[in-house]
Amino acid sequence: MNRTLGLGLILAGLLTVEGLLKPNFSPKDDGARSQPQERKGRRAAQELARRNTEFGFQLYKKLASTGRSKNIFFSPMSISTAFSMLCLGAEDSTLTEIKHGLNFKNVPEKDLHEGFHYLIQRLNQGNQNLKLSLGNTLFIDQRLQPEKKFITEAKNLYDADTVPANFQNLENTEKQINDYISQKTQGKIN
Repeated sequence: MNRTLGLGLILAGLLTVEGLLKPNFSPKDDGARSQPQERKGRRAAQELARRNTEFGFQLYKKLASTGRSKNIFFSPMSISTAFSMLCLGAEDSTLTEIKHGLNFKNVPEKDLHEGFHYLIQRLNQGNQNLKLSLGNTLFIDQRLQPEKKFITEAKNLYDADTVPANFQNLENTEKQINDYISQKTQGKIN
């Protein structure tokens, strides 16, 4: 991919995020939040957007350096959201490494999750001209029993569904994931 085109696409994403972080945001299904909570969520989201932009550029540079003649398509938001959900259950060195790799090193846990919660709600709000549905799903090996607190926080903060899967049968699990995605995207992604 042409570097100019790649950087242009990243810039377009940044401008979109900038528009999402304007103070006029008022989540439709989060009316119980107070004004100070709303401002704190917006500030956390702005900091996440800044750091995620840096992460996106770093990842783009790394990917572009290894495949100069290949197209590169990725979503820094999707990558960082997935790993931030993992932070809900990670501890000690694992948590430190995840946050370091995503450029969220000195972001307090509460701010990290509040910022993503705000962004996810804002992106899913939509309007009459645009419908965007950002979804998160955790396919968890059916032999594992994650802590209820992790599942509850993933749902409440990241709107993440959890689906049991049999990773011992990869062919069926692949089909299960693909069918799930197809259903959630009304057949647009199979």
